[in-house]
Amino acid sequence: LAIISVILCTNNSTDHDKVCSSIENHTFTTGKDISFEVLIFSDGKTHACSRNIAKIIESQLKEI
Repeated sequence: LAIISVILCTNNSTDHDKVCSSIENHTFTTGKDISFEVLIFSDGKTHACSRNIAKIIESQLKEI
């Protein structure tokens, strides 16, 4: 089982997502038995959907 960790530092100031002041942790298991963890560090500002960013990474990993 391969484990891939992705760290995203976000400072996007869009207003359609919640204000995050802590690390968001997302773990996915893909169809290729690749489990990966997405750590999104926020700077306290409202930022674009971190879960959507993680899902984009997940969909790209499935193509590996």
